[in-house]
Amino acid sequence: LSIGTLLGGISTMRFGYELTFVFNALSFVFSAWCVWMLRTPEGHFRPGREHAQSHSIRGYWQDLRDGMAYMKSTPLVLAIGLAYVGWASGGGAAQVLFTLFGEVVFRKGPAGIGVIWSAAGFGLVAGGVLAHRLGAKLSFRNYKNAISVGYFLHGAAYVAYAVMPTIALSSLCIFLSRVAMGSNNVLNRTMLLTHVPDRLRGRIFTTTEMMLNSTMMLSVALASAATDHIDIRTVGVIAGCLSASTSVFWWWADMAGKLREPQPESKPAEEDYESPVTPA
Repeated sequence: LSIGTLLGGISTMRFGYELTFVFNALSFVFSAWCVWMLRTPEGHFRPGREHAQSHSIRGYWQDLRDGMAYMKSTPLVLAIGLAYVGWASGGGAAQVLFTLFGEVVFRKGPAGIGVIWSAAGFGLVAGGVLAHRLGAKLSFRNYKNAISVGYFLHGAAYVAYAVMPTIALSSLCIFLSRVAMGSNNVLNRTMLLTHVPDRLRGRIFTTTEMMLNSTMMLSVALASAATDHIDIRTVGVIAGCLSASTSVFWWWADMAGKLREPQPESKPAEEDYESPVTPA
């Protein structure tokens, strides 16, 4: 994604957006060919009868209610979901601001947009690698501290990105911001995979993604409207502060003793949930 963004910006600058759309379309053709070439020992990808389930609309709502009920009963999982909301309140604005900073603020055209997006993408990759290396060595207490510090650094670097005088410094700041965000994302998802029971894992991930994406869409819409009336850099500072505020709420919940490590279940309580088990 990072390399594609950079190449997209450069190709648009050199060849125009028409050819860039052609290159992009060809990349999807290549993806389709890769999917077409996939093979399994069974010769098909149909689920086994034991996993085949017919869900009504009512069943999907029941899945959502089950996920919300589990989150309500497990403060750590709820806190992770709300942390996604806190990050997305400012992170959604980035989808608009990256383009505006490259095109309007720094006047670097498509190449500038590609550079900023690539810096963000490489930061996410670096953060994921960092979390993978350090995550296994962190105690639960250190994990919670790392999340709080990570959200603060993410927001602070986001604010710095918005006020930097050059695109190089701005890209460096957004790289650092996304390193912190990428690390937090991997640590939080690992915690969900570790503690959420298999039968609920799909529902919890669906619920948290719904919370994140809904907030992202709202943030994008508000940021787009705000840039018509407020300086673009100011919008960036506000977005960074919103993202950084997540660390405050996380720290408060931790200090209040609400972020306890969930205890493993002694046995699967399938009878507590009415709808069929969601495959992990």
